[in-house]
Amino acid sequence: RKSGRSGRFPPVCIHGHISSRFAFGANQHLWEIGYFPHRQMMLREEYCVQEGDALLTPSHALMRRYEALFGDRLPAIRRTIPYFLELPGGDGALPDALRGNWPFLVSIGRVEPRKGADLAMHAFATLADRHPDLRLVLLGKEMWHQGETVEDVIALHVPERHRSRVLRLGNVPREQALATARKAAAFLHPAPWDNYPCAVLEAMGVGAACVVSDQGGQAEMVEHNVSGLVFPANDHQALAAAIERMLTDTAFAANARRTDIQHA
Repeated sequence: RKSGRSGRFPPVCIHGHISSRFAFGANQHLWEIGYFPHRQMMLREEYCVQEGDALLTPSHALMRRYEALFGDRLPAIRRTIPYFLELPGGDGALPDALRGNWPFLVSIGRVEPRKGADLAMHAFATLADRHPDLRLVLLGKEMWHQGETVEDVIALHVPERHRSRVLRLGNVPREQALATARKAAAFLHPAPWDNYPCAVLEAMGVGAACVVSDQGGQAEMVEHNVSGLVFPANDHQALAAAIERMLTDTAFAANARRTDIQHA
């Protein structure tokens, strides 16, 4: 197309799933943005976004981010179409480590800053004394900053007496992850920003009690005070208050679970 031989043929629609620039920024690590291969990847993505004939995103939040960054340089044709949800049939089993009689919170996805794992730890620590049986479960691959481990982050946010109640199970089969979301006292997605996280969509599909941040596509899925709770991103006190409500207001939590399935 750029050779000019065929004008603007064939027409090209760009499907923006996530911007690497936004993702690296949300991870709060300048090294990722400055790393040469990452810079080349970001420039290629952004070239495509501006040069296509149409732009498609799964969330209005991502479209707004593109518009703020590129303005009139974006294609005139822009549409938002949410992802399709397909769940496996039947009920999966919980991972062996969770087959106890205690309540737990769960966050599913890469254990990294842009998914808000540190905020989940901080909120859990705020509630741990009031709810001595409560656990925090992290499912997903650990991908923290270079030179900093997840153990370091837990030590920063969770008092030593509660650290054994933070369970890091890594990657588990999808059916087990869905069963964990369904059985959890609350499913947490405290990302500082996210595009349209499938983990939230799947959690809603199995009737989880969802607590999500207000920055990104997850806030377009969950209707606050109806199908779950939406809290201000990066505010661990607000997250803790939302979790507390899910733990103590059983009527609201049950209704949110039912509504989740209808909305997913």
